[in-house]
Amino acid sequence: MTNSQSQLKSVTANTSFSAVRVYDEGMARNALIDQDGQLVGLVDRDTPFFIDGSFSQACVKAKGALNKGANYIGYPCSPFGSMYYVQDKVLEPVTEFSDIPKVREAEELANDAIALLHQIRARKGSTIPSLPNEKVIN
Repeated sequence: MTNSQSQLKSVTANTSFSAVRVYDEGMARNALIDQDGQLVGLVDRDTPFFIDGSFSQACVKAKGALNKGANYIGYPCSPFGSMYYVQDKVLEPVTEFSDIPKVREAEELANDAIALLHQIRARKGSTIPSLPNEKVIN
């Protein structure tokens, strides 16, 4: 997955922020959401701005003064249950099964194991029997 389609936004007279709870990679975190329902992020980062500390501290930050004309990044999100949000994500197309990182890692591990088996066979004069379906994975 990749980050959602973010957009550059500017603070106007109509801009307002609210504190919300967001599930991010399995963890509940505090964040800000703008009047359009988008998570607020800093311009120099590629993720929403998560606030450390309590939800009360996030509420205080949400009510802080806004600098008119200041830029921020808006990240689309969706409600999750009655009290949480989740950031909308865009799925990367998978053109081949081996494009999936965990599959690629498993294939590399299998290839390394087969290469090691071939080295052992070469040292012992090929007395080790072949494995079923033994082949190098491309």
